[in-house]
Amino acid sequence: MTDSITKNLSEELANGYVIGHTTKANPNIHGDKKTSREQQDYRHGQRAIWKDGKVLKTTDKKGILTLMDFV
Repeated sequence: MTDSITKNLSEELANGYVIGHTTKANPNIHGDKKTSREQQDYRHGQRAIWKDGKVLKTTDKKGILTLMDFV
């Protein structure tokens, strides 16, 4: 992973985790033409879970991440 704001933020949060997209993100889950405004959500696509400047895990899970997604 390249240097990013999520990496930098995770280095500053002593006891925290930071979740960020691994690629450019957009809220159009079903594509530009098929996603209504109500369906828009950034919780999709590949995301990385960072702690202390290191990627702990990547996930493609859609929606909210739970504690089990971190281990």
